[in-house]
Amino acid sequence: MNRLILQILWFFVLCVTLSSCLGDDPFQKQKQLDSEVINGYVATNNLKGITTNSGLFYAITFADTGRNAVKTLSSNIVEISYDLYTLDDKKITSQTNYVFKPATGSFFAGLSEGILFVKNKEKATFLLPSSLALGNNLTKLGNVSIPPNTVLRLDVTVIAVRKDEAEQEAKERQDIERYMANTRPVQTATRDTLEKTVVYVRKQANPTGLLLKDKTETTIEYSAKRVADGSEFRKETLVFEYNTLVPNGGLPSGLITGLRFMRTGETGTIYLTSSRAFRDVGINGVLAPYSTIFYEITSIKQ
Repeated sequence: MNRLILQILWFFVLCVTLSSCLGDDPFQKQKQLDSEVINGYVATNNLKGITTNSGLFYAITFADTGRNAVKTLSSNIVEISYDLYTLDDKKITSQTNYVFKPATGSFFAGLSEGILFVKNKEKATFLLPSSLALGNNLTKLGNVSIPPNTVLRLDVTVIAVRKDEAEQEAKERQDIERYMANTRPVQTATRDTLEKTVVYVRKQANPTGLLLKDKTETTIEYSAKRVADGSEFRKETLVFEYNTLVPNGGLPSGLITGLRFMRTGETGTIYLTSSRAFRDVGINGVLAPYSTIFYEITSIKQ
């Protein structure tokens, strides 16, 4: 019995010693510090809202009280505009027409969580603890350097809440049609709808050109752009054997489909909805999720 008591006492002393050596849990300590910062900001600015268990604070700044107001679900696809600030009101960045699925995630975990409390057409302010924002990393966004463990403010306006991928697909096809109508009249070029998700507009035809052969070296020059504003995000000359082209090799499946219908010596544009491009993830730091894009093929030869 005495031996058992001694073992228990030894174990107790060991636990106390380890606790003393390790100190407080750094995650919990930072969470507490962030909470104090957020509470101070809320009090100073007289914000009325709710703090979640994760430490996120949200306040609905413009509410839709109608009976048909659409609540955001994690399976929905949400289009928003946003402004990102430090808590001393320094603007970091902003964007219109950012699209994401809460279940998949967005650029901040706090946005993916907070958007579920906001309905279609509503506006909200999120105060993001560092664990739901940039964490303990030193980050530069635009021309602003953000220190580690910084609490951020995100002002969000919900533009649209779409039920599912099919509804998002339909919207993106409309965007493609609108862009082509405004910038590239269909009557001036030959257009092929290869699939609902891929449209090829032949600018310079070459009827005698060869269709791409699987095992022959091919060179294409292209410029990849966003349908939203026509801005370029990638430009390169690519040399390859056609049978080596695979979607997970960095080229979207829709581009590969479009190239199957091109002949050497032709130029044209291949339009892709996001489901045949970079889907719900985009390209980190380059292309947002659910981006509708097009490839201007300026040269193709074998």
